[in-house]
Amino acid sequence: MLAARQLTVSASQFRDALVSAWLLAAALVVGACSAPLPNATETPAKTVEAEQVPDAETTPLQPYQLLEVTVVPFSLSTASQKPVSTMESRLFAWQLREVLAESARWGAVRMLPESDEISELAISGRIITADGQRVALWVRAVDSTGRVWLEREYAHVASAEDYPDERVAYRDPFRSIYYRIARDLDRLRASFDQRSLQRIQETAQVKYAAHIAPAAFSEYVTETDTGWQLNRLPADGDPIMDRVLRVRDAELLFVDTVDQSYSAFYRQVYPAYSQWRRLSFEERVALQQLQTSGPSDRRGFGGMRDNYRDYREIQLAEASLRDLLRSIRFEAAPTVVELEDRQRTLEGSIEQQYEQWRSLLDGIYRSELGL
Repeated sequence: MLAARQLTVSASQFRDALVSAWLLAAALVVGACSAPLPNATETPAKTVEAEQVPDAETTPLQPYQLLEVTVVPFSLSTASQKPVSTMESRLFAWQLREVLAESARWGAVRMLPESDEISELAISGRIITADGQRVALWVRAVDSTGRVWLEREYAHVASAEDYPDERVAYRDPFRSIYYRIARDLDRLRASFDQRSLQRIQETAQVKYAAHIAPAAFSEYVTETDTGWQLNRLPADGDPIMDRVLRVRDAELLFVDTVDQSYSAFYRQVYPAYSQWRRLSFEERVALQQLQTSGPSDRRGFGGMRDNYRDYREIQLAEASLRDLLRSIRFEAAPTVVELEDRQRTLEGSIEQQYEQWRSLLDGIYRSELGL
């Protein structure tokens, strides 16, 4: 039984953010004092080419360059039938999230079930191939304006050198893929000037404001065929926007809890998955050697015994992995959420708890703010 977690958002946080309903009424006329955007143009949804950007990995970063990144679980290829495929969709995305966070070249890097309205850079992907010998991932990165940064395939074929010591449970033989993605994203960011990166941050904030307070901010940003058009910004010190951002700060408490749940899932299943993947690699290599060897190498009781032993090892490892996945059922510990004087318990998978949380917040917005 997983112990429930307690997540308390203080009354003052939501009181400041939500109880001032009259401010939202005032928002209907706030356009008269809002700051217009000079020369606002639509952002074309085109792909930036990493090869055209100079290497920027060692360049010091300014605050406006530290975009917040959301990584979502990767989707699966329609051809994927492995019992561990659903687990891999989380594990591979988490590996990328870890590499980006460890680089210290971005703002907050979080893994969430889906990109939300304030995601400044959202990364998704699809698992094309995944076994102990080869991994191929299709990766897509889109910023808050709808501009596609990255849309390409990354692959790596492992060798024996990628599996140096089976005692190193957390050494990923395909980690080079994530470093290449991180390097490309870093180089792509270097192609944007300060104003463009600030526009990405501003668009994300206004999109979030329009989501929770559409009566106040729906006209500030428009979704077009080519992305998101930022029409205007709230005036400096706008009290409504200040409260919207306080609501977001409260929401981030739970978002960080979701991110930690993915971390706990990774730590729980990766050692068993790592062992299964190593055995899968050895089985594939042995099969390839058998297919290319002479007939005399295939005969003999000793060879048959070794082949059967290897086969049994990988079958047992896969069975143990399936048992582990069934035991945790992709569930996170229940989360007890206190908002104002309300208490709710969120249960189920990480994704289900996240959906319950967003529904809970939506209800609070509409009841407290009269939306």
